[in-house]
Amino acid sequence: MKLNRTYLFIAISSIALFIVLVIQVSWILETAKMKEALFNEKANMVLSKTAEALSADKETCRNLEGSAGTDDARTRGLFLRRKTGAGEESGRGSC
Repeated sequence: MKLNRTYLFIAISSIALFIVLVIQVSWILETAKMKEALFNEKANMVLSKTAEALSADKETCRNLEGSAGTDDARTRGLFLRRKTGAGEESGRGSC
């Protein structure tokens, strides 16, 4: 009789531990989803602010549009340069 109680206790304890494990895994997965959603929200905010800042700077916007589609080291750095006041380029696109 004592042997049956021991096995019953072990079985109930094992089931309880398995239930706790399932709950913890579900909490971890839910937390990961929430953190991913928070990261995506913050990334979208940063991208939006960057796009607004770039579109507000007409010169940078024109330089980016002019260098779009090229893979030249000179044109990749164009958007970082400031114009010295020499000839204005015609604006294209949404800038």
